[in-house]
Amino acid sequence: MAKAQILVVEDEGIIAQDIQNTLKKLGYAVPAIAYSGKEGIE
Repeated sequence: MAKAQILVVEDEGIIAQDIQNTLKKLGYAVPAIAYSGKEGIE
């Protein structure tokens, strides 16, 4: 079974890192962090 991937979209860097770390601990892959909605769509 493939690991679910979640794109984190958050403009505050420290919050984005915290979310990424939490998701990784829960077993999700976080391939990238986008710092705006536009960046997340691209």
